[in-house]
Amino acid sequence: MPNNLIAAIDIGSVNNSVAFMDTNGDVITELKKLSNNLPGINKLWDEATKLLREYNLDCVDFVMESTGPYWFGPYWWLKDKCSPFKPSSVTALNSQIVSGFKGKFSHKKQKTDPKDAKAVGNRFRFGQFDPVYVPQGNLLKLRLYTRYRLHVVQSLVAAKSFFLCYLFLKMSEYSRYCKKKGGDDKLFANTFGATSSLVITNYPSAEELANAPFDELSSLISSASKGLIKDPVSRAAIAKGMASDCYPLPEEAKEAVSFILNQTLSLTSFLEERLKIVDDKIGPVLCEIDDPVKTIPGIGTVFAAGIIAEVGDLSRFKAHPHLASYLGIIPSMDDTGQFQSTLNHMTKTGNSYGRYYFIEAANSLRRNNPTFKDYFQRKLAENPKKFKRALGLTARKLIRVYFAIKTKNQQFKTSPMSLEA
Repeated sequence: MPNNLIAAIDIGSVNNSVAFMDTNGDVITELKKLSNNLPGINKLWDEATKLLREYNLDCVDFVMESTGPYWFGPYWWLKDKCSPFKPSSVTALNSQIVSGFKGKFSHKKQKTDPKDAKAVGNRFRFGQFDPVYVPQGNLLKLRLYTRYRLHVVQSLVAAKSFFLCYLFLKMSEYSRYCKKKGGDDKLFANTFGATSSLVITNYPSAEELANAPFDELSSLISSASKGLIKDPVSRAAIAKGMASDCYPLPEEAKEAVSFILNQTLSLTSFLEERLKIVDDKIGPVLCEIDDPVKTIPGIGTVFAAGIIAEVGDLSRFKAHPHLASYLGIIPSMDDTGQFQSTLNHMTKTGNSYGRYYFIEAANSLRRNNPTFKDYFQRKLAENPKKFKRALGLTARKLIRVYFAIKTKNQQFKTSPMSLEA
């Protein structure tokens, strides 16, 4: 007879698999295909209450794996349903700590949803884990906005990378001329700027740009830049010189390549507009949250919002190393016997969203905050070829500073000691 009931759920986009287990890991009953919707979760609840009555129990632990967005619906519904029936609990486990546990109770390499449900239940039984933190209120709203923003940023970066690949087909030297550092032969400061985009889309190939009338090209550059380019004549000469150095494009490819570039430019413009819109959404929500990270000069509204949303309740972490471990901003270790590794890379495990916002915030601070700028320069001087190492160490400093001011609930203040932190 079980002394406690565990309802282990393997989450799917369409169906869930449920294994009802006791604390010894023995399966009492299974629901192998349960719709991941309200009727399905009601059926799960009815089965759980029936087993509680049958075995004269008053506690059930619902446990599931956090898989994409599909677990939120069952989690929130069960959390609300279980609130009057404590000590019943609803727990979400990080998929990373469950994945390494699957297949450990059998030598057979088999993966099925019912087996995965049992693995979730067994991982819960063994304990020694931190459940997935689910924020509430404005923190939940802020997390949804900041994670969506990261998705837009990644999509924008992918679209721009795709554009540059096809730009090489059309004008192979264009990007190189735009990347030149100063001098009189730099084409445009921004490949995706309004003037640059008009030059790219207005000419089907590099040959046509090279053969374009000089007055026409300089007039186009002047009008597109709205007078910001002071010497459009010399800029037109640079563009024509660049075009003459490019590979020729086959005639049959010109229309297709131009079409792809025009469509991708439209996509990047659309994504940049979405970015501005979501930034406008983040601002008002952030104003309603009191957090000392907003007092650090140079961190910016968006990065502060991402840090607040991903860290949430700081009391979950005993000290700043635990927060760094949660974010994956810690060095990997490979020590055995008398051997001690020296080339240790960042683990990059755990909360990837929080890691992104902490590292990007550190990158902003090393440019705009004197305290962090001096620290970054000292770490970079230790190994000038390791920029990412210095940036990662600056992110660790930010974690230490944030943990300190958040724990003490005080504003950020620059002091001689902070430079050594």
